[in-house]
Amino acid sequence: MLVKVPNTEAISMLETNNQIKGSILSFSANLKAEKLDNVHMIADFTDVIQKYSIGTALIANTQFYNENQDICNAIRKIQNEVIDTWDENFEENAKILAEQYECEVDDVKDLMKTQPPTDKVTGYNKLTQLLYEVDMLSKPLKLEDLPNYTSIPK
Repeated sequence: MLVKVPNTEAISMLETNNQIKGSILSFSANLKAEKLDNVHMIADFTDVIQKYSIGTALIANTQFYNENQDICNAIRKIQNEVIDTWDENFEENAKILAEQYECEVDDVKDLMKTQPPTDKVTGYNKLTQLLYEVDMLSKPLKLEDLPNYTSIPK
């Protein structure tokens, strides 16, 4: 059975008892879990993340989007600045992210090299097909069928 549990609770449960047998953790949480004596990494999902372009998307409902264009535009502006200066500010970005996620700078750099930020939506159709095949979606979805498809960066 799959159950969503916050990363910190999952790590604690893995370490202290048999309530859960395994977990899929975010990047910084898996680094913490690997340091535990009774926890073993079975697989690294970097290849899956790259194949299906799993990442973070910022979503707003139509009312918020229409009423707060200044906020939405500011987020896009900052995102574009980070993307545009990713290589130029690589060391600084690595330090900031390592501090944020409480992990080693070298670990962050390795991840940053293989997964740079982008404002493009990629892998959506592959990912939704996978979710449909494992019964997490009732029907396959296509990016092209979304009502706001024309406003999505490509």
